[in-house]
Amino acid sequence: MATTVKVGEGGTIALPEELRRQFGLQDGSLVVVDSAGGEIRLRTLEQVEQPAWSPEETAYYMLMSSRSREEWDAKHSSVLEMGVDPATINGVDLNFREALPTLEQYEAQQERRRASRLEELHRP
Repeated sequence: MATTVKVGEGGTIALPEELRRQFGLQDGSLVVVDSAGGEIRLRTLEQVEQPAWSPEETAYYMLMSSRSREEWDAKHSSVLEMGVDPATINGVDLNFREALPTLEQYEAQQERRRASRLEELHRP
């Protein structure tokens, strides 16, 4: 299925709902973007063979990809359950949580972005 989408500010693109549903993509899902044979490729992480990460690397990416304080807290608990002390992970700033919005603030910010993108798509 080929669909034309508009590249927005900062290079953002909105994937059609049908494709997001088909591939299980939600807000915040990670995808791999690369080029091959003169084409841009977009693949889910599951479609790309991933190198094995150490528990510390996994914990780092879990924590640093948090979008809200509540998400950080949940991931922090998971990291501790993995047996990793976040204070010992190279590159993790434990003050990062305080710079994050609350979940309510994050969702309001996302809603404003969605409204702005929709407005942009409907401009002539």
